[in-house]
Amino acid sequence: MEPKSKSLEEKINFIGQIKKFGEEELGIGFKDAFSKYRQTKKFCWLYVTPKYRLESIFKDEYRFYNSAKTAGNEKRFYSARGFDACMYTGEAAGIDTCPITDSLLNAAPERQAFAVLHEGWHITNRSGFYSLEEATGCVIGFMGAISFAEKHLPESKSNAERKARVFKDFSGFIMKYYSMLREAYKGKSYASKRKEKARILAEAEGEKIRFAPNDEMNNAFFYRNHFYCMDYGIALGIYEKVQSLPETARIFREGLKQKDCYEFLEKRLNDWRQPKAALGRAARLQL
Repeated sequence: MEPKSKSLEEKINFIGQIKKFGEEELGIGFKDAFSKYRQTKKFCWLYVTPKYRLESIFKDEYRFYNSAKTAGNEKRFYSARGFDACMYTGEAAGIDTCPITDSLLNAAPERQAFAVLHEGWHITNRSGFYSLEEATGCVIGFMGAISFAEKHLPESKSNAERKARVFKDFSGFIMKYYSMLREAYKGKSYASKRKEKARILAEAEGEKIRFAPNDEMNNAFFYRNHFYCMDYGIALGIYEKVQSLPETARIFREGLKQKDCYEFLEKRLNDWRQPKAALGRAARLQL
């Protein structure tokens, strides 16, 4: 006999449970996010880069869309004009009034927990340090999903743990090829850049099966994902040393308020490890 499917009200209440966990355990302030249901499928982010530079052609890092159709049309527009483009879709966004979407309600429990906690982290921490905010938000999202599952949905804990392990490997994959591409574009001829890019992306194609089997490997893909991965090592390192997610969240919040947030967090991490193991931000980019 098949299990009875949950009603819309039950699904919405479950999102409320995750939100309450984030508020009480991690000090996340959601404002009006995840308070109301809206028949929205997904949000979209479009990243567009030149063929031989790892930078956005827009004023900001990306363009945000409420419509997948519009974002898809824009992606095709820029691709047809010789740019590299990457469109990412998600169940939630870090905006104060983010609704409970259909795609969020229908996602796996560990994905629901990650999305709510990660986007809530953005709402709580408007730091101006984009990559560090994303990296700390990923730790809060992945480890928060594990902690939430452990307390409220034990059968989802192993899936949440697997997601966290895969992302750790994914961050290494992204930074490896992002750094290779960045080096390939430095002061070289057009022909050399084209040849090196083709070689590097072909190599990346062979490794991507574990992480993004359906995604196109191009500059925009690595540009988009490096924001999540570049500082993930230091963020995860602090959590692994503290071994308390609420305390980790407190340290992250304090760090993101500092003008020298990288130095603040690296000093905290270096208090627990040998100085020779320290990696400055510039060094991490060379990995």
